[in-house]
Amino acid sequence: MTDTIKAIKSSNTDLEYVTLRRDGRQLTTTNYGARLTSFCVPDCHGKLTDIILGFDYEEDLLKDQACFGATVGPVAGRIKNSSWNDCHFSEDENGHTLHSGEMGWQNRIWESSVIEKLDYIGVSYRLVDKQAVGFGSDFDARVDYLLYDEGRLEMVYYVTPSAKTIVNPTNHSYFNLSGNGIETIRTHYLTVKADKILLTDDELIPTGEVKDVKGTAFDFTHSRLLETSLEQLYTGLDTTFVLNDETDGPSLSLFHPQTGIELSIETERKALVIYSSGGMAETAMMNGYPMKEYRGLAIEPQEHPDACHHNDFPSIIAEKGQEKIYRTTYRTAVRK
Repeated sequence: MTDTIKAIKSSNTDLEYVTLRRDGRQLTTTNYGARLTSFCVPDCHGKLTDIILGFDYEEDLLKDQACFGATVGPVAGRIKNSSWNDCHFSEDENGHTLHSGEMGWQNRIWESSVIEKLDYIGVSYRLVDKQAVGFGSDFDARVDYLLYDEGRLEMVYYVTPSAKTIVNPTNHSYFNLSGNGIETIRTHYLTVKADKILLTDDELIPTGEVKDVKGTAFDFTHSRLLETSLEQLYTGLDTTFVLNDETDGPSLSLFHPQTGIELSIETERKALVIYSSGGMAETAMMNGYPMKEYRGLAIEPQEHPDACHHNDFPSIIAEKGQEKIYRTTYRTAVRK
């Protein structure tokens, strides 16, 4: 199949969309939040199937507060008391900062350029950020979405601050492998190479303690039907899984038996925050159906949330002029 790259500008807004087609797969992104809006891959019958939840209507995308498909930064997750050293961030959740506040990268317009190479095609988004609230630094940020053969998507972040600060970006896509989100994620099987999770307080701020997952609802060390975990958790998963130090194979696998689609994620990051979309209201149409709780599984590769307040967590400090690079690989296949 011939590679194609198609760019479309919205007639009503500043949004632009870029669609990449290669090796029977199709990826669409937008400059608003440098987001993934769809990722279509073949199922076991060869039918092209969207495995990412995306908005049907642009007005819903522009008022999104749940970061569907978005590049979140400069720091994803929560920052306790909206402060670190002399930095004071915008408060947006119980006196804390979530996803860097209203001026986070997920709410910004990025500049795009296409990439055409022999081995891959892609789109690159760049944001020169001089509006990050409280970070004491400007940022030169870039994210590349690179589509290779054999179901491989690479996502690479490049971030350079103008002063010493903290950096911990992620992608916040919600996955559903059942075919345009027809079924909930309860019917999916999940594997995570994590023997431990972070414990949090009632406001989901890490306490600094870790918990062994063995024998608990958080034990996905072997493939497990999500239903068997979610039925034990009142509000579902909103959990940081501390990845093992293993280097071989994927950090996470997600599988849906009816479509046969398997998603594998390999990352250099130290943790995966997994959110099962519990309690989500039916406020928007996605892939032809109203959004509802447990319809998507957000998988967020990153370092530990609130790492700036815990010396024993992997550091998220970036020095002035230091380029930080973060790479995650997504692979899709049909399980035989």
